[in-house]
Amino acid sequence: MSCLSAAPDWLKQPKDAIGPESDRLLLVEPGPSLAPLIQQFPGGVSMIYCRFTTISPEFVRRVAPDCILSPIVARQFDIVDLVRLLDRCNYRGSVVAVTDPLPAPTMVLTELRRFNRRLDMSLLELASAGGRRLHT
Repeated sequence: MSCLSAAPDWLKQPKDAIGPESDRLLLVEPGPSLAPLIQQFPGGVSMIYCRFTTISPEFVRRVAPDCILSPIVARQFDIVDLVRLLDRCNYRGSVVAVTDPLPAPTMVLTELRRFNRRLDMSLLELASAGGRRLHT
């Protein structure tokens, strides 16, 4: 997977058509809402879990993630905090912000991109019925 793709290819597929990939994903404080998505990850995906406070330039260099998945809002941080931190860490890859359905996802994504234009941002809406919608 290219570090500049908006999201892993398997994430763009319908949930019943997810194929194998060998991506290195960094999951930042994945809460219970991410559990259904994590269960759909293909077997070859390398998943690294971390706390927001663990992220540093050295940590990002050592882990070298292809893509970072994070809830849009967590207990100790929100996606804006993460995007700003990743800028200080010189991370230039993909970031997928996971959220419940939003009334104006394109507007939210546009605003997020203003905080760090060097990231390849996507917004993934997860519906309670198990559906998902990716905005790139």
